[in-house]
Amino acid sequence: MSVSKQIKHELELLVVGHDWSYMMSDSHSAWEAGMKVDKEIQAKIHALVAIHREDAEWLYGYLKSVAGPDYTDYNERGFGLKYRVINSWFDPYLAIASVDRSKLPTPDEFITNSDYPTWFQEHDSLEGETVINYMDCIQAMKEYAELCVEDALNKAGK
Repeated sequence: MSVSKQIKHELELLVVGHDWSYMMSDSHSAWEAGMKVDKEIQAKIHALVAIHREDAEWLYGYLKSVAGPDYTDYNERGFGLKYRVINSWFDPYLAIASVDRSKLPTPDEFITNSDYPTWFQEHDSLEGETVINYMDCIQAMKEYAELCVEDALNKAGK
């Protein structure tokens, strides 16, 4: 097994067994144990993204799926405790924790809003997958922006 695969495997095990509410524990030993695991997870994410050059966006989505559904104690940005923690792990790489989801359109608004490019109004799927969440919408915006830049460069003859 490659080093990268070994780190991913260990990371998955840490996320599956993570005590998401350790920071609210009255027990100092529980808090210390949770902090230790949290730091181990962050170190493995850093090893994968910064050293082994793994795709941070893919790893972010994968760890969210491994962690399971978010808790329902949503903050003003629309994240529960579990996803707030995951977002904080990836903020150095993706700046996700700083996204204010309350200011993002819902997926339906995103597709039908006339303020968005016609391309989005004509496509309700990305590579065969229905746009069902904000990350799909953000990814679609990035892909569209890349196409626009590429088209502009082609027209400029570069």
